[in-house]
Amino acid sequence: MAQWTDNDRSSHQRRSREAIDRIAEFNRINPGNAEATRAILRRMPQIVFLSSVEDAELAALLYLIREKNVPLQVVSEKIQPYRASRWVLKPPMLYDHLHGQEP
Repeated sequence: MAQWTDNDRSSHQRRSREAIDRIAEFNRINPGNAEATRAILRRMPQIVFLSSVEDAELAALLYLIREKNVPLQVVSEKIQPYRASRWVLKPPMLYDHLHGQEP
């Protein structure tokens, strides 16, 4: 198991806050693998964002996404340090947000 230094913890916390701040204007956001997985198992989300389809940690989630035909978009720089996130958004807001336009 990896050992985290205080600098590692501070950096991770800062990056988490920054990711949440970027998406704070939206409601019903589920950052994280477990939350995104739970959302897919319980309902049909509008879209799931992943950091990478190559990440072995996301294999089960990616399987569910494909099995249930959930829309998927890889946007690693937008959700880091999270690996996955499920958002409920109106499609124009989603497009505008991901393409740097004001919602």
